[in-house]
Amino acid sequence: MHLASLAVATALLHVACAVQVDGAPCSVPGKTVDCPADQACGNDLRCSARALACAGSMCTPDATYCSSTRTALAMRCDRVDPVCGKWLEDDCGARGMECGTRGSGACECPEPENLVTFVVADPRGSPSRSVVPFPRGQANPRECTFGRLADALLAVSTGVASTVAIAGDPGVPAVFGTATAEPWPLVVPFNVTLRGAQAPVAESVVRAGPEPSAAGTILRVLGSVAGVRIDGGGARGAGIELGCGTGGGPSLEDVRVDGGGSVDPTGAVTAGLRAGISVLAASCGSRLERVAVSGVAGPAFDVEASQSTQVVGGSFSGSELGMWLRGGSTTLSPDGTSRVRVSGNAGLGIVVGGGADLMAPRATVPQAAIDRADVTLNGGLGVLVSRLAEPGSSVTLTRCDVSGNGRMRPFMSGGGDPRQVGGVVLSLGSQATLAAFAGNRLWSNAGDQLVIESDSSGWVIGPSACGADTNQFTCVSLGAWALRIFGFGSVSAQWDRWPGPTDNPVLGYIGPNVTVPPLGTTYKVCAGNLLPGEPAVPACLP
Repeated sequence: MHLASLAVATALLHVACAVQVDGAPCSVPGKTVDCPADQACGNDLRCSARALACAGSMCTPDATYCSSTRTALAMRCDRVDPVCGKWLEDDCGARGMECGTRGSGACECPEPENLVTFVVADPRGSPSRSVVPFPRGQANPRECTFGRLADALLAVSTGVASTVAIAGDPGVPAVFGTATAEPWPLVVPFNVTLRGAQAPVAESVVRAGPEPSAAGTILRVLGSVAGVRIDGGGARGAGIELGCGTGGGPSLEDVRVDGGGSVDPTGAVTAGLRAGISVLAASCGSRLERVAVSGVAGPAFDVEASQSTQVVGGSFSGSELGMWLRGGSTTLSPDGTSRVRVSGNAGLGIVVGGGADLMAPRATVPQAAIDRADVTLNGGLGVLVSRLAEPGSSVTLTRCDVSGNGRMRPFMSGGGDPRQVGGVVLSLGSQATLAAFAGNRLWSNAGDQLVIESDSSGWVIGPSACGADTNQFTCVSLGAWALRIFGFGSVSAQWDRWPGPTDNPVLGYIGPNVTVPPLGTTYKVCAGNLLPGEPAVPACLP
């Protein structure tokens, strides 16, 4: 090669080697030690000339400090500039917050001055009460609301009546649970009301999941809950457990429990929560208004404790068992015109006492007052009263509608000569335990409508005259009985309405040892037009 050409090539090579290219990796932002000449390390951990130019003003992303010249003003290093960062002003005061009172150097939620009696939980609020901005449950700004329901329930004062209010986005549910890392069970303390969100939020949901931590109870209530839905979400525990607070009992209003199961065409219940609502604690009273429970693999409603429980309206459906009253005193009554409805369960509708297992211990139920309940279309028997401690227990069935039960799981009564019964079975030692049986309609149930299992004589099923307390036994299948007694006892039925012909209304519809006392040449029965207050005669189910 010519000497002149070689010199030119050598000069060009030196020029090329002197070009500084951005992008080499580095480890310490603002420093030049890992970078080529005329470059520094940026926040992106890459060498660049731009990083060298801003090295003196570079800030660490998300770093904060409180301004020394302006009150309630925080300075925050923004991530918009990935190389140098940029200090931005965050006006805490304009958002109802304060700067750095807990040492964070950032906007923080102010501490309440007095007892905390009202806090807000929002699934899009702050996820932890122990990190910036240290939420305290204020409604505004949103970041001061509790993102976890458990944090809100722990923050509120229990010394006086207090409220945890749920909030959320319009048109969608506000959902707490596995997604918000809730611990189980969530506990609503005594004196505290957990209140669901108002419109336009779609609904308020507590949703568990199949993880092991949700194997127990989802919500334990010592206080009050209103307008909240419990979603099993694949969990296998209990939906709600009602317990006693230090000064009174719990209450539920407009609460739903969706167990996650369903009744399949064969009459079996697919997997769901093992229990819907359980009353376990003693010595306090509970009240449930317009509660709905469905999709439970066990009882939708279960009373085990020796306390007083009021169920006003509501529905208990699509579960293995509708209601099991095996302890305490329970009253079922309508909410205005809305009756308690126990329907579409795979097995029994309502059980009072120890249940159908003859080996089960007897239960003491001081009072089971079932008034104006609709017990309909359950796969098994409508109402079973059995295995009760006598004396010490009392049962009342008044103005109830028991219909269409027993078509999937036949319930047999009668020992060595069993017969199917779909309506009501009263397995009692004496009538003293049956405080009242009046104004009920038993109709279109599979098999017999009412069976009394007793060796006691002197049973009377019927009022003293036709009227509001008249029982109706209608839509009885061919070969079935409206009323029978199993055992060595006897029952007298009078002033009730029967399905038979007018000249002998009970002919063919009563079993052995059942009598309807004659009045002259006619029976003491209610026939012809209905009297004022008497229940209407239903149209038979197909």
